[in-house]
Amino acid sequence: MTADAATTPGTALFRSGLERLLEGSQRMNIALMCVEKDPLDCHRTILVARELISFGKRILHILADGSLETHEASIKRLWEQLGLVEEDFFRTPTELEDEAYTMQEERIAYVNEACAYGAQEGWRWGFWP
Repeated sequence: MTADAATTPGTALFRSGLERLLEGSQRMNIALMCVEKDPLDCHRTILVARELISFGKRILHILADGSLETHEASIKRLWEQLGLVEEDFFRTPTELEDEAYTMQEERIAYVNEACAYGAQEGWRWGFWP
């Protein structure tokens, strides 16, 4: 089984969790924590933050040294790490950003070959329906 960030946001479980985050963010500041040292290695950056940005939410990532990095700065750093250029004659900035997300999600995606049957059940990113 491999993660699929293209379809995960459309699942009922993901949408439900996202709705809880959006509702909670109306009343309080929310921090989503992870064990990865670099936010770019975390599915919360590549999957969850991406969706929250589409709802106009401001995302700040806490770096290992305690400093804060905007999501936009994180994605710019991702482009640099992946060797992508900011200007391309053939692709829009949105297409380039989508490519960066796709490349990174393939690099960090949850993979569990022993649970291949789970892919048929809709398991993605380590979440179960």
